[in-house]
Amino acid sequence: MAIITGDNGNNILPGTPDNDTIRGLGGNDQLNGGAGDDILDAGLGTADEVDGGIGIDTLVIDYSSVSTNVSRLGNSYITSGNRTFYSNIEQFNITTGSGNDELIGGVFNDILNGGAGNDVISGGGGNDVLNGGAGDDIITKGAGADTVDGGTGIDTLVDADFSADTTGRTLTITGSTLATIVSGGNTYQGLEFLRNITAGSGNDNIRQATTIQENNQLNGGAGDDILGAGLGTADEVDGGIGIDTLVIDYSSVSTNVSRLGNSYITSGNRTFYSNIEQFNITTGSGNDELIGGVFNDILNGGAGNDVISGGGGNDVLNGGAGDDIITKGAGADTVDGGTGIDTLVDADFSADTTGRTLTITGSTLATIVSGGNTYQGLEFLRNITAGSGNDNIRQATTIQENNQLNGGAGDDILGAGLGTADEVDGGIGIDTLVIDYSSVSTNVSRLGNSYITSGNRTFYSNIEQFNITTGSGNDELIGGVFNDILNGGAGNDVISGGAGNDIITQGAGADTVDGGAGVDTLVDADFSADTTGRTLIINGSTLATLVSGGDTYQGFEFFLNVTAGSGNDTIRFTSATPADNNVRGGAGNDTIEAGAGNDTLDGGTGNDVLNGGSGNDIYVVDSLGDVVIETSTLATEIDTVRSSISYTLGANLENLTLTGTSAINGTGNSLNNTIAGNSGNNILNGGAGNDSLNGGTGSDTLIGGTGNDNYVVNSAGDVVTENLNEGTDTVQSSITYTLGANLENLTLTGTSAINGTGNSLANTITGNSGSNTLNGGTGNDTLIGGGGNDIILGGDGNDTLNGVGSEFGRSTRDSLTGGNNNDLFILGNASAVFYNDGNNTNAGLNDYALITDFSIAEDRIQLRGTASSYLLGTSPIAGITGTSIYLDSNGNGTFNSTDELIAIAQGVSGLNLTASYFSYVS
Repeated sequence: MAIITGDNGNNILPGTPDNDTIRGLGGNDQLNGGAGDDILDAGLGTADEVDGGIGIDTLVIDYSSVSTNVSRLGNSYITSGNRTFYSNIEQFNITTGSGNDELIGGVFNDILNGGAGNDVISGGGGNDVLNGGAGDDIITKGAGADTVDGGTGIDTLVDADFSADTTGRTLTITGSTLATIVSGGNTYQGLEFLRNITAGSGNDNIRQATTIQENNQLNGGAGDDILGAGLGTADEVDGGIGIDTLVIDYSSVSTNVSRLGNSYITSGNRTFYSNIEQFNITTGSGNDELIGGVFNDILNGGAGNDVISGGGGNDVLNGGAGDDIITKGAGADTVDGGTGIDTLVDADFSADTTGRTLTITGSTLATIVSGGNTYQGLEFLRNITAGSGNDNIRQATTIQENNQLNGGAGDDILGAGLGTADEVDGGIGIDTLVIDYSSVSTNVSRLGNSYITSGNRTFYSNIEQFNITTGSGNDELIGGVFNDILNGGAGNDVISGGAGNDIITQGAGADTVDGGAGVDTLVDADFSADTTGRTLIINGSTLATLVSGGDTYQGFEFFLNVTAGSGNDTIRFTSATPADNNVRGGAGNDTIEAGAGNDTLDGGTGNDVLNGGSGNDIYVVDSLGDVVIETSTLATEIDTVRSSISYTLGANLENLTLTGTSAINGTGNSLNNTIAGNSGNNILNGGAGNDSLNGGTGSDTLIGGTGNDNYVVNSAGDVVTENLNEGTDTVQSSITYTLGANLENLTLTGTSAINGTGNSLANTITGNSGSNTLNGGTGNDTLIGGGGNDIILGGDGNDTLNGVGSEFGRSTRDSLTGGNNNDLFILGNASAVFYNDGNNTNAGLNDYALITDFSIAEDRIQLRGTASSYLLGTSPIAGITGTSIYLDSNGNGTFNSTDELIAIAQGVSGLNLTASYFSYVS
């Protein structure tokens, strides 16, 4: 092996047949390696020529001292002032300086050192050593086992080859320096980015950050891979063999994302894909279209109005903000509509074995779990498949999107809304179709197996009964073979119940109504056009055909709610009609007898006979000739008369309400009556029994009679009259009030600061939540303050004074004055310590009782607990002297600033908590 070295002149240096090392040094040299594997270094002449000859020859150029850019031009390397032409060179050993250089290797083993600039280096074939050096370099590896070092700077490896990997590799490429990677004889280090990646046969997770907008190619190879290509203008992802997932994060993108062929696209970004089985895609604020694959997808819609379709597999579908439409596919999916008005298409409840009730109105539905599916954050459901239970699923009439409802097995109730072409299949069981056309003014009719009106049509199959309500059009309603509910609404309707026990409601208009076979009920039977009397006996037998005012009724066994005409009518319901009836007689002298049920009977004008039968009935009286017959004596049946004239309750009638504005009167009977006046000046007399009298507005006279009566007073003109020994009576007053003779109790109502005064009896006077002055007067009184800052005056007698009632004194300061005799001041009960706000950070000066006239010889103070729970001290309130009672907040028996002030016994000293004038309850 020869080493041949020239000088700084222009040398011609031929080699030997051996493996030579030839160095030209300075000048324009010609080097010819001849045979053998030669190393040829011509130096840095302006026009060096290097011919490797036969063998595997290496060209060596050292540009490390050069600051200008180095590049390959044809079969030469060139930089400012230097050029080296070459031929028959198989590998290169080139080192550059601080320029932005382009280095390209040969088919064998190259050493390419980029130096300090932003270099582009390509290794070519062979096992190469590729060093980027300083600067932001782009290095492309070729075939062979290469050693790549990006050096310092932001360096990118193109054609990163991990195909030899047999175990999964996880790479998240964000721009930070990656750890050293060894794969298939290749070693990569000092790199921040990888482009055009080929993975191996393991389950790989390789993701480019969304900040990477260079075009990328990712090939997952074999294995179940997760691949994310960043946001290039034309990325390509090939999942390879296995169940592979494409990940794209568009969350920073405000433009619309959609699928176009086998790609996802948005403004400036497009990702082509192949061999992808599932998707994990997140979008931003655009109106996006996301479509999943055949396996398990994660699709996150972001902030826009998105259309999301899960496809096969167990998917997670999130609408995010915006009004989204989400279609679930096969599999057990988790669907969250997010905020906005969101719609689920193909809602699957087929796994349900118990009935499900859903009313879909546009409000957010509760979370639904069915058959492994979870649905939440949804306002609308379309195309619903129910399970085997008895389901009740109804779409609101405001929903005009086309719907498909399948009831499955079970006796289902199904309502599809008002779409242009809804389809309802009841499935197995006795199923009911519900349609509400009440908002529709056009005609509704049945056409084949559908109901139709202008702009709306509902096709049905496997429906056994109907619940249909129409609007103001001239409608045709036809029931099924089971029990229908048909409501005609306004308009001239033709309604046929068909077989089954039907309930048919006729509305305004001239209607033709046929109950058909079965036991049928007509609701709101209208005979108001009659001018001659009519007799109706409703007992369950089929009634004759009836014609009145353009209406024709036939095939009915029962009527519910009847309006008669101006003749003298007889309307009689037997005990076989237990429904709650509303019957109005109209003009004429009518006889109305209701059956069982809670009925309302109004004879109208004329002298009427009203008999409600059993139940809690209401009678409307407007004539002196009206007769009310009530035979039930059951205590559980409470009957009421509503009268626009002065009225006295007859036998077995409990309550009386005066109506209108006239000054009329009401009188009770021996039962416990509730009598209410109208807005006029009424005289109400309860008679015997424990009565409740409320005159309403106006200046009323209330006479309770015998019994324990209750009076409601709301006007200064109200007069309460109670005789001696007629029971224990109570006045409930919303104004300042003084109890009259023979009245025992007074309760103030409302929130106003009003006052209450007793009489000489033993009164119980209770305040409201306002600040009241309560004065017991003479007698042994019980005075209860309630909320507010109350003044309580016991007066003469042995009185009990309670400033707080059941409110326990939250921010109330009450003044308690017992008056003469033996008084009891209540500062606590078994449940609570009064005037204790629970705030131990202050001394409780905002809530306490001031006992103005406590006498240790006559009076007592009641506290909760034991004497050890309290402390005695001087008054903390300026201008008030006496002994203060404190709740010992920490129980240490020593006074401190956080002990709670409960009361002040004004002008009293020398008290002892264990003395007999203190009593304790617990």
